[in-house]
Amino acid sequence: MPKITRRDWVKSSGAGAVGLMVFSRSARAARRPNLLWLVSEDNSPWLGCYGDEFARTPNLDRLAGQGVVFDRAFANCPVCAPARSTIHTGLYASSLGTQHMRSCSPMPDEVRFFTEHLRNSGYYCVNGNKTDYNTTGAPKGSWDERRMTPSLKGLKSREPFFCFINYAVTHESSLHKTKPTIHDPA
Repeated sequence: MPKITRRDWVKSSGAGAVGLMVFSRSARAARRPNLLWLVSEDNSPWLGCYGDEFARTPNLDRLAGQGVVFDRAFANCPVCAPARSTIHTGLYASSLGTQHMRSCSPMPDEVRFFTEHLRNSGYYCVNGNKTDYNTTGAPKGSWDERRMTPSLKGLKSREPFFCFINYAVTHESSLHKTKPTIHDPA
């Protein structure tokens, strides 16, 4: 798996963030890589690519083997939507007024998501599935496209893209459903 420092990523993309990110092979040689940011909430390091021998995550492990895995990431909030507001703005939820779940505080006018900076530098930015930032909404200019099933249909040729996908299957609301286990708990 290629090693890249946070500083190198910030230089190449124009923004800084933490997550599992995959650089497309065709974009590696390009000056600005295409960025795919996948978020799997509420599962801690329980993935094979993070060394969990009990986990069965072959697709994520294969994707991580071809991409960049950040292994020194820490939660900024103990719950999803306030953490998402921090990730996208770079500001602690306690500074934004978004730390208490379902506070629905408006985003301050001067606050911007990092995707606005990416868009201003020529990236096509897409958000799929999760748009809950524990606020009244994302700042205008944050995304080129937001929909449950993201697509890159609006992408112009040779334009770099940033696609943010936040999976709901591992969200705490799905954790308490009874399903057969793959491993014998004994």
